[in-house]
Amino acid sequence: MWIRGTAYNYIRELSRKKSKTKSFEELGETESKYITKSLNLLQQNGTLQDRFEEANNKVELLNEALKKLTLEEQRLLNYKEIQGLSWQ
Repeated sequence: MWIRGTAYNYIRELSRKKSKTKSFEELGETESKYITKSLNLLQQNGTLQDRFEEANNKVELLNEALKKLTLEEQRLLNYKEIQGLSWQ
């Protein structure tokens, strides 16, 4: 009986220790997943930042082009493109 109880306690203690610690392989897999997700998010953010800058540049170019138009040309363009009215 004594051996059975001691063996049971020993196995239980090993089980507790194992559940508290992880192997390098387990940590490596988990860390690898987190790093991959983080890199993907950084790439997406970089892409979004690039798109934002590109759109911002286009808006600036559009504003510069609009400034070169006469007031009447600006109104006509506004009616046609922004308000969706016809030329007639």
